[in-house]
Amino acid sequence: MTFKAPPPDPFLYEFNNANLEIDYNKIPFCEKSGKLTVVLSEKNLLPRGAKSKQNKFVIGVNVYTGRDTKIMMNSEATNIK
Repeated sequence: MTFKAPPPDPFLYEFNNANLEIDYNKIPFCEKSGKLTVVLSEKNLLPRGAKSKQNKFVIGVNVYTGRDTKIMMNSEATNIK
């Protein structure tokens, strides 16, 4: 599996130009063969705490972590009074 994503940015509701290339031959117990390229957008994101139901399997990719997450880049430092 190959994943290509744009660099992190602070825009919470945008996730464009990311590609996931899946090689079915390398996935155990998969009945398909060949390769598939999926263009990802914000419609493909599963937010933290969300639950997925009625799926045989889910391929998950952790895109940004730590200070590179969109929520952290969008947050501002608090003022001390």
